[in-house]
Amino acid sequence: MSELDAQLGEAYRAAKTQYSPAKAKLLTAEQRQWLDNVRNRCTNTNCLQKVYEARLDELDPFADKQVTCAEMKRSPETIFSGGIDLGSGTASPIAVDYTCAESLDQQKFMLPLLGLAEKIRNEDGPRACTGTIVAALWRYYHFSLAEAGFAPTMLQQDRPPITADIDWNLSQLAGGNVADQKAIRYFKQWSEGSLFNLSLYREFTTEFDRVLPILARHYETSFGMGGKDAQISARNALMLVVQRAAGSFPRSELKEESVLMRLVRDSRTRTEEIQGELATQRHAEDEIHSALAAALINNRPLQTVAALTRALGPDALQRRGGEREALLSLALGSQQNLEHLLTQKVPVNAANDFGKTALFYAIGANNHPAAEALVSAGADVNHAYKSAKELRPDGDECVYPGLLHTRRTPLMHAAQHSDVKMIGTLLKAGARLDASDDLGYNALDYAVLGTNKDNEAYLKSLGLAFGSQAQARPK
Repeated sequence: MSELDAQLGEAYRAAKTQYSPAKAKLLTAEQRQWLDNVRNRCTNTNCLQKVYEARLDELDPFADKQVTCAEMKRSPETIFSGGIDLGSGTASPIAVDYTCAESLDQQKFMLPLLGLAEKIRNEDGPRACTGTIVAALWRYYHFSLAEAGFAPTMLQQDRPPITADIDWNLSQLAGGNVADQKAIRYFKQWSEGSLFNLSLYREFTTEFDRVLPILARHYETSFGMGGKDAQISARNALMLVVQRAAGSFPRSELKEESVLMRLVRDSRTRTEEIQGELATQRHAEDEIHSALAAALINNRPLQTVAALTRALGPDALQRRGGEREALLSLALGSQQNLEHLLTQKVPVNAANDFGKTALFYAIGANNHPAAEALVSAGADVNHAYKSAKELRPDGDECVYPGLLHTRRTPLMHAAQHSDVKMIGTLLKAGARLDASDDLGYNALDYAVLGTNKDNEAYLKSLGLAFGSQAQARPK
């Protein structure tokens, strides 16, 4: 009993240091009431032990190695003070209920944004590839979402407040800590890596902006916050989701941004300003190349793109046309920019690390003018994705986890994702009708995979039979 009494005294003193003066005063009164009306009414050791353990759990929610929703609601200052240890691997030393109704991940209006964050983070690979740290990061993230639901004002105690809405176009954040600033900047740079990334980024940022006022109103209603404080708390809470989406990126992935890049990113910048920057300042080839990639993927005017291609020069354009994503792939949002690059002899068959050329992207977007321009410029209509052996030279299944249909051709891609007209364009240009991928699937199999009945019927009319015996046939 003496040991329990000492533990309770320590928990009481620790709780008082975490509370505001007003709440500490209430705690003192509550403790006196407990002594008089609970502890002192016990007549035996068994009763004393039970009431001491119950009170200890109230003052120190971590004492029993479990944190319940009721405890989060009753003692948010203690639970969310930053001292919890949730472990660094698969197991956690403290069991936490992550399904509390108050947590942000239980609010219906938050679910689409949270789902997009997981899609962007993309941790679907085998646990052997991602490591047990993935489980720990998940716990800390969801614990933070619980904090944002139970005690949103605590999120901003140790960080500068975010005082204005995020400028996604310029990747600028007013306030926040260093980690927030870096995450916003990296997220923008990541979005400009491919058309797929950009699509997800735009979907995420649009959803972020939709949810922000809803969450602010939720804080006003649930916590009686004023409008300004509710806005700040909502921005801080949603930055948790941005951090989750952006992931733990290596330092080498975050690039310093030049004045030229900032000018190109800003849709309000006039071409003359970019021309002036190029004429008056010396820029490394890497800087100009990055600015050109950003101009292309953000569909900047032809005059801006032309100024950057002139600054880069024909040799560099032809030499660097296929780094990570081919420049032509990034230009598919603007037919003018695409055709300009083709006149500059940018390599039409440049491919990304997976072996995907601009023609695949044009087909996937059902962009007929772009596909026809690429084919006219010499795009290889029989170019295939890399083989499994090329992608995994050491047989490491953690490289491209879930890898299946390698050696896919543009015709297969069209059969699954485009239409009969696109298939006709490719066949007219010499696409092999009977080509198959590494699993033996041909264009007809891909039409079935894409549940594309018109393409399936058309390919059958050409005499094509199924290539894969493993392909499930629709009933």
